[in-house]
Amino acid sequence: MSASEPQRNRVARGLVTALMAVVTWLLPTPAGIELKVWHLFAILFATIIGLVLQPLPMGPMVFIGSTTAVLTDTLSISDALNGFMNGTVWLIVVAFLFARALSKTWLGRRIAYFFTRAFGHSKGGGEVPATPHSRGSYCEE
Repeated sequence: MSASEPQRNRVARGLVTALMAVVTWLLPTPAGIELKVWHLFAILFATIIGLVLQPLPMGPMVFIGSTTAVLTDTLSISDALNGFMNGTVWLIVVAFLFARALSKTWLGRRIAYFFTRAFGHSKGGGEVPATPHSRGSYCEE
């Protein structure tokens, strides 16, 4: 496999995503559905296809979908950004950022080693059994 093979593969996945968006956008609107709703569906459908095919990471794909919805006047800016005003969304984003930072810097492992070193030699018990059926020092008969 050549070095440009993954790049070509990403470009192909990006083209498939864009093609799905254009085809869905240009399809006749089903009866009873407004044109803006159909266009929003096309953008959402293409964004989901992009998340599955991953021509870009998740963040840029969602940003492109939101920007497309605003630039095509399908959604207003306040409607497009309304979901980001929810505190629960930011809690989840921050949790993912912390988890990624702990994983990349190995800070979580270093904290675990610190506590193991600090409390691991204690005679006060506190050992946790390896399985639910094994016995630790806290399980006295």
